[in-house]
Amino acid sequence: MSNIQTAVTSAIAQSEAASLFTTLVLNSDLSKLTEPQRVEYYKIVCERAGLDPMAKPFDLLMLNGKMVLYANKTTTAQLTANHRLT
Repeated sequence: MSNIQTAVTSAIAQSEAASLFTTLVLNSDLSKLTEPQRVEYYKIVCERAGLDPMAKPFDLLMLNGKMVLYANKTTTAQLTANHRLT
């Protein structure tokens, strides 16, 4: 691959990353992500919150036309246990 092709590929990847970032952060919409991207995002969110993703702490819901992560009862239980809350 030539330097120009590499630069173009890199620019496209950065543009796609920026678009995904906008979709996720500014619009809070996961529906534009591919299934593998959703799984990766789910794992990252769980990791940052100190949650076990295998316990399924979040549900993917459609709310107001957007796909969002919804913290369920498992999230509450894990956070309560992790932070020794009562």
